[in-house]
Amino acid sequence: MALIICLDIKGRSSPQHSSLASLVFVSSFSFKGIHLDKDESDPPIFGATANAATLAAKGAAACCDTLQQQLPGKVFLPNSPEYQEQQSSYYPALASQHSPACRVTPTSAQDVSTTLQTLKAGECQFAVRSGGHMQYNNSNNIDMVGMNALDISADKKVIGVGPGNRWGAVYDALAPDDLVIVGGRSNTVGVGGYLLGGWRYVPLELSARFRCPEYCQLRDRSR
Repeated sequence: MALIICLDIKGRSSPQHSSLASLVFVSSFSFKGIHLDKDESDPPIFGATANAATLAAKGAAACCDTLQQQLPGKVFLPNSPEYQEQQSSYYPALASQHSPACRVTPTSAQDVSTTLQTLKAGECQFAVRSGGHMQYNNSNNIDMVGMNALDISADKKVIGVGPGNRWGAVYDALAPDDLVIVGGRSNTVGVGGYLLGGWRYVPLELSARFRCPEYCQLRDRSR
């Protein structure tokens, strides 16, 4: 499914007659990755053929092992370079103290479906990360850093933005066409987290002039 989010994109040089555009928040881009809360009491992991009841009994480590077999090369454990790189990239230092059992990096709608089915069967907890700025515990456990495609439509009225993008990348993509958009004040703020809850941090004078975007529609882009 693709989440479509409407935002005004203003023409930089002519604000009185600015063009409008929509920000398309598309879940069909590849993204990194799903993190599972680590449970030190987890029993030894097992294979992908385990049923849902066994998964739920085994915990997060079992989900990670199952996903490794279902999605070869897309699951990273704490001793891997990919895991360590993502672990050190949080904005608040305290967030890096929470070590998920593994990180999964789906690259297709089918990968996402497989991952979520396994998480549900194993009753494994997870959360979402876009730019890594969220301060709350357990808020940065799905890392979408690889879901970072940017695509401006031919008529310059729609930009497709993967939720793993940070606002600096969005601004840079719009600048050559002399377009701007109201987003994060810091270039490193994530698009996904900002749109889902960070709008309240926009200065009052801006929030009075521009309204928070609404979710326009869901579109299946997996086919």
